[in-house]
Amino acid sequence: MIPAELDKAIAHAISEGKKPFLVNATSGTTVYGAYDDLEAIADVCEKHKVWLHIDACWGGHCLWTNKYKHLMKGSHRAQSVALTGTKCFGLPQQCALVVISEKGVLRTCNSSNADYLFHEYEEKNYDMGELTLNCGRRVDSFKLWVSLKVYGDKGFEERADHAFDNAKYVADKCRASGGLFELAHNPQSLNVCFWYVPQKYRNQPRSTERDAVLDKITGLIRRQIQLEGKVLTNFADVAGQPHFFRHITCNPGASGEDMDVVLEQIQKHGDLISATLS
Repeated sequence: MIPAELDKAIAHAISEGKKPFLVNATSGTTVYGAYDDLEAIADVCEKHKVWLHIDACWGGHCLWTNKYKHLMKGSHRAQSVALTGTKCFGLPQQCALVVISEKGVLRTCNSSNADYLFHEYEEKNYDMGELTLNCGRRVDSFKLWVSLKVYGDKGFEERADHAFDNAKYVADKCRASGGLFELAHNPQSLNVCFWYVPQKYRNQPRSTERDAVLDKITGLIRRQIQLEGKVLTNFADVAGQPHFFRHITCNPGASGEDMDVVLEQIQKHGDLISATLS
């Protein structure tokens, strides 16, 4: 999100008699793992008195690490933040929570005042029924709380640091590959997006022909890797880009050597397939 453009968009909507009420910033986008500039976005939201929500379901793990928590600098200025434990922290689904800065908002939004269900008693504040959309939904955040009790902040920090280190390792290997692998972006998080580039197109400028080959071969390589069953990674695309490998490094048991195996498998199948395409 470009904060200056957000400011213009809100001002334009107000000039048309509309009332913008919510900005949804992202900490860890799905494909690239990118982080919005929360401080700058919070400035805009405070200026226009707009609720700031942060979707940190994927990238919120950075908050547990001193090395990378700067990626969510300004998150304390949001009115709400969404987190999940099912991704980087490896907890079973469902495990999600929304943190609200203003006490009482969830009850105001969700309470139906159903007196046949909810009664006045001293433990009422522990009853989640009036705070959630589903009334009887189990407390998903309990899994995250238990995990924190078992591993502690230090354990979460070590896990997050390890995942970031593996992402940096893969990105550095791509940069040092002599054009064999080409990064689709400079990763901020655990998403390392890159292409396998056939020999013919290595270190060549972008072209329609080159894009078409990269787009096709990425899916073919991934399918062969999937069928072989030795390693598994995924692929994705963004508008205007050929399909690329989208490798996620959140496995706490994976090492740099494991990352090497993934790249070796991509190269092996890429070399075999590119020979058939030439």
